Amino acid sequence: MFYYLNNDGCFSRVAAFGIAAVMAVAIVTAHSAKGFFMNWSGQQKGEGFEYHLLALGLALIVMSYGAGKAASSPSEPVRRDRCSE
Repeated sequence: MFYYLNNDGCFSRVAAFGIAAVMAVAIVTAHSAKGFFMNWSGQQKGEGFEYHLLALGLALIVMSYGAGKAASSPSEPVRRDRCSE
């Protein structure tokens, strides 16, 4: 008997949407007043939104294309005929 697992990380797009929402709110509410760049040298007060924009962009990519090869569930059929049921 064959089981086809073709969900390609079924919750990856939902999780990416949650991360994108959190990062967008963080940019608007907390980090936009501090500027773009992170506080690498320690001379400015607070952190900018550079990292948050990167995470937002990566989340948009996962929302658009899905998890792909990084998914924990394979998109190829999995043969399970030797397993006891």
